[in-house]
Amino acid sequence: MSREHALMKLLVKSGIEQLPLFEKENFSYYEAYLRGDEDDEDLHRLLQTEMKLISIHLPSVVNTPSGKKGVNFCDQGETGKASFVKLQELLNFTRRQQVPYLVAHLGFYDSLHEDRFTILKRTAQRFQPYVNQGVRVCLENVPCWTNICFENEPIISEVNHFLHFKKHCPNSGLTFDTDHLAITAVFQQFYAGFKKSYLASRDRQIFRRKMEQEMLQATRKDPDFFREVLEQKMAAFLSQVKPDIVHAVGSDFCQYQDGEKLPLVGEALPLGFKGMIKGFPVEDRIDHALWLSRIPKDTWITIELLLRPEYDYIHQIRKSIGYLSAAKAKITGGS
Repeated sequence: MSREHALMKLLVKSGIEQLPLFEKENFSYYEAYLRGDEDDEDLHRLLQTEMKLISIHLPSVVNTPSGKKGVNFCDQGETGKASFVKLQELLNFTRRQQVPYLVAHLGFYDSLHEDRFTILKRTAQRFQPYVNQGVRVCLENVPCWTNICFENEPIISEVNHFLHFKKHCPNSGLTFDTDHLAITAVFQQFYAGFKKSYLASRDRQIFRRKMEQEMLQATRKDPDFFREVLEQKMAAFLSQVKPDIVHAVGSDFCQYQDGEKLPLVGEALPLGFKGMIKGFPVEDRIDHALWLSRIPKDTWITIELLLRPEYDYIHQIRKSIGYLSAAKAKITGGS
C-alpha cells in the first residue's frame, strides 16, 4: 500500500446484493446503498462482512399509503412523512450498530411556483431533531439536469443551498459528490435561458430533449471552457464548506446524453476512465487532484461508480483507488 493510499480514508460502495463481489477482496470499509424495501434481516446482512460499515446511503424511494414515492423531506404530505419515518428507522439501526454516518438526498421542490429558501428553512427546522441522535446525517448535493428541474428540482445542488439549510440546522453534515457538481455546473450555464423558453414552450417534453442537445453541442465545441467552469465551481464550493464524505466519481461533461433514462452516458464513471459506454466514447474530465487538495485529511472518500456491463466493477474500483493515490502523490510531492 502506498503512503498516499494509507493517508486516505477510503470507502467502497455496495448494496446488499453486491456484497458477494467483495468476499475475496481486502477492502477495509464501505458505504451501503439501500433500495428502500430492506427488512431487519437485510440490514443485519450489512454487518456480516469483513468490511466495516461506515456509512449508509438512504434509499431513493419509500412506501406511502398510495404506493412507492421518491424520498422527499421537503414534502409536507404523506411522502415527507414516510421519508422521515425511514430516516428515523435507519438512525435507530446506525446508532445501535455504531455506524457513524447516514447520507441523504434532501428532496425536490417546484421552482416555478415555490421559493427554494423558504422551503429549505422549513425543512431544516423539521430536520433538526434527526441530526442530534449521535449519527452524522450528511446531505448530498444533487444534480440539476433536464429531467430534474423546474417543476421537480433538487432543493440542494449548489453550495449556497446547503449553507442556507445549515444556517437553520447547524449540526447537519455534507456529502460532496464530484459528478453531481459537474452535471449541475454545465446545466447552470444555460439554466436562466432554458427556464424562460420552457415556460413559453408548447411541448415541454420535446423542449427537455432540445435542452440536452444544445448542451451536448456546446460542451463538445468548447470543452476547455466547461472544464474551467467546473474547476471554478468546485473550488468555490470547497472554499465555503468542508465535507464529511466525498463521493469520488468520474464524469464526462461532453457525453451528458440519454437523459430521459438515467444514468446519463457520461455520468458516474470510474476515476480516470476512458472507454466506451452505451456505444459512445467517454472519458473522465474531472481534475480529482483539485478537490483532493481542498478537503480535510480525515474526510472519508467513497469510490462511487455504477455497475455497468462495459467494465469489471472491482477492477475499476482498484484502478480508481490507484488514480487517487497518484493524485495524492502529486499533491504531496511523493513518488
